[in-house]
Amino acid sequence: MINRIGNVIVGLAIFVVMVWVLIAFTHLFERPKANTDMPKANTEQYGPPTAALAKQLAFELQEKKRLENMKPIDEIDAHAKCEIAAKLSSRHPSTVHYYIWGSDFTYVGDKAKIVTTFTAKNSFGAKLTFDIVCNFKGDKIVGVKVNESF
Repeated sequence: MINRIGNVIVGLAIFVVMVWVLIAFTHLFERPKANTDMPKANTEQYGPPTAALAKQLAFELQEKKRLENMKPIDEIDAHAKCEIAAKLSSRHPSTVHYYIWGSDFTYVGDKAKIVTTFTAKNSFGAKLTFDIVCNFKGDKIVGVKVNESF
């Protein structure tokens, strides 16, 4: 008889634990209730868009389209122009050896930039290495910076 009562208590305890686990899992996966206090659309909260806001949105859209249509200089053309700039910055242009491999070509909109190196001989015949940065706007070179590498 005591054995049967023990089995009933254990069974009841297992049942209570299973119900508790089931309730816990249903609360974990319950969908959140919609907040009905929030306005349905932005116009209810802020009112209709003003003319200034409409003008600003039109300008931003126009600017986005303009930036999408801009094409930077082609990488090959940029290297050709940057090589000419390297030769113009050297005292002995015939000794300039411009390196395309290992260069860095980046662009945003119609602006582009090349970072690379070149070697050239000085007046004593010593071969020196230089870093060169060429900046472009459209297909025109707008800035060149040359520094000796160490």
